[in-house]
Amino acid sequence: MVTERPAECPIDLIGIAEQRKWLLSYARPNTVGAEFGVFRGHFAAVIARELKPRKLFLVDPWTKSGERFGWGPDPYTNYDNLTTAGALLDTRHRMAPYVQTCDVVYVEDTLETFAREIEKYGIKRLDFAYLDTSHSYSDTLRQLSILAGITADDGVIFGDDWIDDVNHQHHGVMRAVNDFLKISNFQLVLAGQDNQFCIRRTPNYDT
Repeated sequence: MVTERPAECPIDLIGIAEQRKWLLSYARPNTVGAEFGVFRGHFAAVIARELKPRKLFLVDPWTKSGERFGWGPDPYTNYDNLTTAGALLDTRHRMAPYVQTCDVVYVEDTLETFAREIEKYGIKRLDFAYLDTSHSYSDTLRQLSILAGITADDGVIFGDDWIDDVNHQHHGVMRAVNDFLKISNFQLVLAGQDNQFCIRRTPNYDT
């Protein structure tokens, strides 16, 4: 069992998370939301501080995916020294200042499982969802379709890694979002700044 908080990674994840806080102005405060792909909780803390949600689900497989992340000698994981248990512990530390004002629910599982079992948490829909999981085209397209089914009619879906460079390993996110918009009743609100995107259901302009 991990009890010691891990060292910060060489990349300024705190600064990156703070840089994205503008995105949250497109979601309503004091509602119910979720972050999928929490990692060490940097952006989760920003969400809790900025939106003050009534309930915030932090959904990540963490230790269910193994002892380590398997990303190789990556600075995000302190060159593979960071364990999944350590990342979860780090998240709990970051969220500690907000637990008195926000009902933080840790879900150590996948987005798919959470969506299937959402009613066991006493809700049917999310008012906002932030997607930051595998970043692959197929996963992102499938997960956007799943999120559409559990997002409120007036809710928003955010996400990370909107990258227009076709040679970038995460370019599949941009392709998946664009393809999802073609087959759904969602529209693009914004995309690009800080590699973020935001989509929502297209309003019925005839009413």
